[in-house]
Amino acid sequence: MGLMVDTNKGMLTGLVGSVVFVKGKNGEAIVRSRPMRNTIKPTPKKQQSCDRFAVVGAFIKPMYPFLKVRVTVEVSVERRADERMELD
Repeated sequence: MGLMVDTNKGMLTGLVGSVVFVKGKNGEAIVRSRPMRNTIKPTPKKQQSCDRFAVVGAFIKPMYPFLKVRVTVEVSVERRADERMELD
């Protein structure tokens, strides 16, 4: 089901059949197909790559809340520094 967002132009968002309507970062409408699960069995090389990512993900998962706070703080500090530079 699609949904009209209350804007000046009115933007369709949501799912209509197998088509997905989304709003992009700069406000533009993006239309894509619904994600499909891959039914093809991965090659051994692809499976090794997926397994390595799974190991790294499992290692980082407990640290994620701390990493997220750290990155958020650093990004906000950088933005404030950039804003000060623009004002000068």
